[in-house]
Formats: sequence, structure tokens, C-alpha cells
Amino acid sequence: MKNTQMEKRSELDIVRVSLWYWYIRVNLSKNSDYQIEKVIEPDAFNKNKHGDAYHKNKWRGYRLGKHTPSPILIGQAEFHVQGSSMLLKHTLWQVMNNSISIDSLLSDELRNLSWEVQRILYKANKYDCGSGLVMHLSKRKLRQLECLAGLDALAAQIIFFKLAVKREEDTSALSQSIYRTLLIMCTELPFFNYREHLISLVRLNIFSLVGSTKEVLDKSFVDSFSKNVRILINLLLAMEDKGVVGITRKESVRVLSDLLHGKQVLSLFEGVNILTTDAI
Repeated sequence: MKNTQMEKRSELDIVRVSLWYWYIRVNLSKNSDYQIEKVIEPDAFNKNKHGDAYHKNKWRGYRLGKHTPSPILIGQAEFHVQGSSMLLKHTLWQVMNNSISIDSLLSDELRNLSWEVQRILYKANKYDCGSGLVMHLSKRKLRQLECLAGLDALAAQIIFFKLAVKREEDTSALSQSIYRTLLIMCTELPFFNYREHLISLVRLNIFSLVGSTKEVLDKSFVDSFSKNVRILINLLLAMEDKGVVGITRKESVRVLSDLLHGKQVLSLFEGVNILTTDAI
């Protein structure tokens, strides 16, 4: 029965719960499921009628994405690690779910994104952010989203990718921007731990919406992405050692975005057809 339930569980749910677990683990600086449970659920530890200690040991399941935490547990975790519930419930997971229509995404999900992202997506008025959505994301706007490189920026890029697919428009600039944004995100924890899962989800749920993708999305695509994340981290570390990069995340992300737009640097990466062709 358990195996059947796991087979029915979507890869999206597995990844989002696992990321939630690792976000909590990283921010609590704990090294095991047991240690996390002691902090988040101290009442889970008890003794049976014989006086033997036991605990529920649910956190291994969360680490593997086997089951979704209850609203009560989500709240308990949020009390100790602010932002953990946002990651679990983020709009991105709806955006990557292809059973949800693009019309629903446009009407229900865009307004859930951060103010920083919405300012890029909506036409400016005297209040800085109007009600009219831009028709297309220019290269400048895509670059702005890459420099934010987070769940909100990625969700916005994917919504516009799906919109372009629906309109039968060229998606190459969007796919390249999505790839760059995810590369930058995966240089950080907890995303680094799930970089292969995340790019696989993007490959299967998003890029595959475009018909002719075989040349770019072959079996080496995921491995190349994982290696490129490590290359990007090494480049950043080298620049930090030389004092070229500041210590803030904003500075690091901007530098990484600049690197990924430099032709000389691209030669260091593996299998980057997606960044040099219009295949997707």
C-alpha cells in the first residue's frame, strides 16, 4: 500500500516538501532528523507504559518528501524558522503544475509574487506599479528578474514562458533566462541539494511544452546543469577571494548574472546549448 501511495505522489510535492525540510535543517544548523524533531516537535518524544523512550520519527519522511506536513506542524516550524511555510506553499509549485491553466495563473498567482517582481511585470504608472500586465518580457526585464534570482522571479519567468507557448511565440530568450535564474538559485542552500530535481522538473514540466527540444534536452542535460552549478560556485568563490565580490546576496547574484551573460565565461560551462542557441 505504501509503495502505491508513493507512486501516486507527484514529483512536485516530493521536491517542495524536501526543500521545506532542508530549509529548516539549514536554518536550525541541525545535522539529523532527530535533532530537528527535538526542536520543532518536543512533544513527539515520550515513554511507553514500560518506561521505554520513543518518538514519532516523521522527519525522515519529510526529508524524502514522502508525506506533506500538517498545517499545525507547518505553523510550528514557521515559529522556529521564519520563511519555511512560504517555501512550502509558494506560488511556484502551482505555476509548475500543468493541470492549472495559464488563465488561472495570470488571474490568481501573479499577484502573490513579491512587490519587487510585480514592478517588473506590470506597466508603470504614477504609483510605480499599474494594473496592466506587460505583453512581453524584454531582455532588460528578464535580466532584472535574473538579478532577483529567487522563487518569485522563477515563477514569473515560467508564467510568461507558458504564455508565450500558448501564443505560439518564440520562447528561446525566456528558456535561457529560466536556466540562468535556476543556476544562480542552485548555488545556494537548500536549492543546491536539489539542483538535479529542480532542473528535471523544469525540463519535464516546462521546457517540454515546446515541441522540438531533443537536441538540447537530451539525457546529459541534467548532469550538465549540476556540473555547471558547481562551476558557477567555484567562479564566485574565486572572485570573493580576490575581493571582487561583496558579501551581500544582492551583490553576489548580480555578479553571477553578469558571468552568465559573458561569452568568455560561457566557454567554461558544459552543455550550454540552451544559452547559445534558440532551440527552446
